[in-house]
Amino acid sequence: MAFEDITRHVQNEASVVGQVLAEAPKAVWDEITNDCKNDRAGLELRAGISFVIGLGSGIALARSPVLGKCVFGTVGVYQSLRMASSVASVMGRAWDADSDQQRQSLVAEARASLAREGATALETLPTFAAGGAAGGFAARRVGVLDRFAYRVAEKVELPMRDTLMFVGPGTERLPKTLMGSDSQLDVLTLSEMLSQRHPWMGIEEARALRLSDLKLGRTIRGTDSSLDVLPDERPGRILFHTHPERGLSRSGYSVPGARPSLRDIANTGEFGIIQSGQLTTVYQGGRADFLANHADPTAFSPNLRAVVLDRENQLAVHLDTSWDWKKGDFIPHTARPLDYAETLRTLSSWDRSWASISAISSDFNAITKPGMLDLLKLGAYDSARAPIAPVPRFELMPQRAAN
Repeated sequence: MAFEDITRHVQNEASVVGQVLAEAPKAVWDEITNDCKNDRAGLELRAGISFVIGLGSGIALARSPVLGKCVFGTVGVYQSLRMASSVASVMGRAWDADSDQQRQSLVAEARASLAREGATALETLPTFAAGGAAGGFAARRVGVLDRFAYRVAEKVELPMRDTLMFVGPGTERLPKTLMGSDSQLDVLTLSEMLSQRHPWMGIEEARALRLSDLKLGRTIRGTDSSLDVLPDERPGRILFHTHPERGLSRSGYSVPGARPSLRDIANTGEFGIIQSGQLTTVYQGGRADFLANHADPTAFSPNLRAVVLDRENQLAVHLDTSWDWKKGDFIPHTARPLDYAETLRTLSSWDRSWASISAISSDFNAITKPGMLDLLKLGAYDSARAPIAPVPRFELMPQRAAN
């Protein structure tokens, strides 16, 4: 094919497409105006149907942020593709449209199709989005709707997100030496490996470890005080996440950095690990109890059971207290100083039983050591009296672990 022929065909294509795009805004507006004048009933029907669909989607996906973004994003992409197809449908024929009459015919055809698709998008997408927002608002405030949204998240969102969390770039397998005989786990080495991978960089980060194959999921990043999305905490998983070193120095934090919050416990299965500066906290999760009481969050009153290590000062304490809904805080108590060497031995081959932690010998002589006072404050601290915002009402959010 001669160069002149190729140039002519390309000019035909460019002429048709350029003219269609130039006339598209006015054509879409004329189509909407015509619907308002001559098809008001059809316009209202389309808007009403899209609002109802958006409302139902908003309710069902109120607890499924990832799935919700996918669904609502897909609707927008679908409408965009339909509009693009209006132009693409004539491009092949425009290649040989050498006469002005042929090109104008194709322009008129594409313009009419694009006007219809564009008008439909502008008539339905805003009401669909408004319905979605209304559905999400209603689900947060009506118990039966919230429980329905929670079930959708539990059955669809969380398993889907969990599966994707352990696939592809950003995942890795840890050495099999971490797992000893009788399913004993070297939590001490594990916490060191994870803390090295995730030094505090101004935002919280989280990762889940699948014990069946010692595979780490992808890193999840949040803000300086929260994690909005977490992997599904199924049995056989360990949740690791970071806290700022000085939790009280940041607005909105209701507990010291190294201490797990109520939401941390609710979103953790068997046990979790928190790295806060030089402090490492291993704490017992309460996910199963939380799920059993999700219909009435106030029935969820977990114990805070944790061991906190200060490797720099070679100190360890044991925290054991319970949540008091009337106070909106954990009951202050005196942390028990632990024998540091024995604590290291226990966590190096831990049977994942909290009875093993409770059996570690006390070391009250360590009270006088540098750094012990800060660890003792983790148990005695009363966040309800902190000079910051009080603890917010605990919300039923299976995918959130804010502090």
